[in-house]
Amino acid sequence: MHLVGRTGEFGTLTAALRRCAAGEGVVVTVTGPPAVGRTELIETFLRHAGDALVLAACGAEAERDFPLAVVGQLFHGAALDRDEVRAVCRLLDEGAHATAAGARVPPAVLKGLADAVLDLAEDRPVVVAVDEVHHADPESREWLLYLARRLRTARVLLLTGARDTGRPADTRFECELARLPYHRWIELAPLTRAALTELFRDERVADAAYQASGGNPVLVRALVADSAGADGLVVGQAFARAVRWCLFRFAPAAVAAASALAEGRPADAGAVAALAASGLVVDGALRHPVIETEVLVARGSSKVDGQRRASRLFWRGEVAAGLAALDQQPGSARMADWLSFWFPALRDRWAALDVPRDPGTAPDGLRVLADLLRRQTPGDAVEQAEQVLRDCAITPSSLESLTGALAGLVYADRADRAARWSVPLVEQTTTRCRPVWQAVFAAIRAETALRLGDAEEAERCGRAAFTHFSVEQWGVAVGMPLATLVRAKLALGKVEDAARYLAVPVPDAVFDCVAALPYLEARGQDRLAAKRPEAALADFRRCGELAVRWEVDLPGLVPWRLGVAEAHVQLGRTSAARAVVDEQLLRLHPGPSRTRGLCLRLRAAAADHRDRPRLLEEAVDVLRQAGDRLALAAATAELGDAYRAVADTGRAVVADRAARLLDRAPVESGVDGPDDVAGLSAAEHKVAGLAARGLSNRQIAAKLYVTVSTVEQHLTRIYRKLGVGRRSELPGRLGRLTGEPGVHRGA
Repeated sequence: MHLVGRTGEFGTLTAALRRCAAGEGVVVTVTGPPAVGRTELIETFLRHAGDALVLAACGAEAERDFPLAVVGQLFHGAALDRDEVRAVCRLLDEGAHATAAGARVPPAVLKGLADAVLDLAEDRPVVVAVDEVHHADPESREWLLYLARRLRTARVLLLTGARDTGRPADTRFECELARLPYHRWIELAPLTRAALTELFRDERVADAAYQASGGNPVLVRALVADSAGADGLVVGQAFARAVRWCLFRFAPAAVAAASALAEGRPADAGAVAALAASGLVVDGALRHPVIETEVLVARGSSKVDGQRRASRLFWRGEVAAGLAALDQQPGSARMADWLSFWFPALRDRWAALDVPRDPGTAPDGLRVLADLLRRQTPGDAVEQAEQVLRDCAITPSSLESLTGALAGLVYADRADRAARWSVPLVEQTTTRCRPVWQAVFAAIRAETALRLGDAEEAERCGRAAFTHFSVEQWGVAVGMPLATLVRAKLALGKVEDAARYLAVPVPDAVFDCVAALPYLEARGQDRLAAKRPEAALADFRRCGELAVRWEVDLPGLVPWRLGVAEAHVQLGRTSAARAVVDEQLLRLHPGPSRTRGLCLRLRAAAADHRDRPRLLEEAVDVLRQAGDRLALAAATAELGDAYRAVADTGRAVVADRAARLLDRAPVESGVDGPDDVAGLSAAEHKVAGLAARGLSNRQIAAKLYVTVSTVEQHLTRIYRKLGVGRRSELPGRLGRLTGEPGVHRGA
């Protein structure tokens, strides 16, 4: 169905864009009751914005507490270079930190973010569109006002969409925009009978459609679908689904009023008026029997979004309530995967939820993570996780899968591969995804960095995880980012900071879920640092007991036996330490891994001095392959001491020198180097070179450990910077820029 009955409103937006292109700033607010086509009008206009750069975002009620979340969404669509992206991210982080400390967003942050938009408008008109602005966080609304006041002569159209409830939640925002001389209102109402006659081209059918829908565009669209191919009007399943969607758009008070009308009870007059403004109510009654039926079903069903409610109960630590909610739910493979990872103790419950899967279904990151704990085959997990990361497009609905795949690489003891994938993913999602996913990405990056020996980066990312999401919001999962931060602080020698993080209260239910394992292991490490080996031993043993009982005894998740061995070494029980390390070595899968390198270090510490050089030589070799720079430096220093103990002075000197070099060497973070020719970043130059050689986007993604979506975005910027229009022009263009012959296919 094309945009019917909105010719005047669409013309107002088009005229505003023409004025913007001519150098005049314009602010337009599109408002109206729920479900009357506000979003459809805005989206249709944005698709027809021509050469203008569109920066779009949508407010969400669940994200009101996350500072500058909407501004972050806007900048995801901005054509910024790497330095500009970093500057914007720095400003967003600075604003978030300020509000977390109870202050307002600093004026310098507001100005810096506004200047970034105004700079973009130097090249072409910019449309800044924020739908559902009434749900935007207060800090983003403050920034929108700041920007709006500076648009008089800027080529920027600020377009906001707001639901008209009669009582705006932020009167100041609405009034401040309305007082600007270049502000315009567009007030939407349900479609008229004349508009429906134009659509159906039959006055009789149009009249029946108006009686059923009240001109509500969502319901009208459903009637068109139901009536396709029929002689008259059909009110069918599409209409019923559309009613359910409309009810979702209303405030709870309006849905309660609809329920009261359906049941013949008195209803709140204001809520009834809101329903009537959207076309669902006429003369104080629900307009159509199907509307009445769907209202009663929606209010009476306990299964609507039941699995999501159950997972939230588990997340908050209300395990008994979560189990009760699950009793009301049908089987779900995804819920089974989620529950099996987070609550492995509930094996019988998640096994009962599982359902057969289609063998042809594409891999899912959450399933990879769950299978890693269930089957404990790291090699398979690495292959499947990287397939997910290669093939999965970055969308709001795919973030759980992507984070699951990244975590799968980390817990499969391949932090090196997780690092390669996490950098481009974080670059793409920093301003795209909700704060909860930004927090999860930050937590995974923190753990990855720590396993690669970069304690400073782990500390930075760990703090970011709690900037985006509070301790309370993390729920039972809080044990994981807290554990990473504690271990990072200990690695940096900040013992008092580690103790402060361990003093943060955590829900009792943490110890019923998988987050208990890293938390207990980190607490044990803190007690070892405090020279309290007996207390540490108790934590490590409890961690091991839970891992074994829950059947998730995976070294890549938590190598708790190494903690037990360290405690035995501190207590002087070298025989016991050797036995525990030997047991861990027997349980490892073949091949080099960080855990194997750490085992060999500990085995050397508990061995006779004559055996230490051989064990430490192997540990150094394995840790070098695993990429843990910190452990590698420590093992190399210990190797020098071991050589001296057997009077091998020459090798000791070499090992000491190598240890000092490792201490001074920067950690390999996977971040690209400086910009290359023609303003291409290093990443763009790599992509351009591979594309010029004839590799497909999928082949380039696999080679560079990035997603196909990332390759496509790089190529878009490459074509613009190099002034080429197609892939076949790349070889000659790159050759002219570098002074080298063109790159040909097969080169």
